[in-house]
Amino acid sequence: MRQKTKTVAVVAGALAVLIVGVWLLAGIYAKSATKDIMFQTVDAVGVADDIYDGLYEIAPVKASVRVTVEDEKITSIDIREHQTGLGGKAEAIADDVIRNQSLEVDAISGATVSSNTILKAIENALQSGEKD
Repeated sequence: MRQKTKTVAVVAGALAVLIVGVWLLAGIYAKSATKDIMFQTVDAVGVADDIYDGLYEIAPVKASVRVTVEDEKITSIDIREHQTGLGGKAEAIADDVIRNQSLEVDAISGATVSSNTILKAIENALQSGEKD
C-alpha cells in the first residue's frame, strides 16, 4: 500500500512539474513574440464613421475588439473577448487609447503581452476602416 501511495505521489509531482513547465514556456514564447510586434501609426483620422472589429492573438493571449469611430475620433472600444493568461488588468488600455486618440500608449505594467495583443486588435480594427 505504501508503494502505491508513493508511486501516485511521484506521478502527481511529475505531472505538476510538467504543467508548470508548459505554462512557463508559453509565457516565454508570448513575451518573445511581443518583442517582434510592429505597430503601425494608426489613428481614427481618415477612418469612416462606423463600427469595426479587430482580432489579434499571441498564444496563449487573444483579443477581439469592437471599435466605434465617429467624426474621425475613437469614441468607444469594446473588448469582446480577452483570453488573458495573467493579463486581465490590461483591458484598461482601451481607455488610454480613447483618451489619447492613439495607439501610442504605455503597456499596462505586469500585463505587457495582453496590452500589446489588445493594441494590435485595435490597430487591425482601425485599419479595416481606413479610406483608400
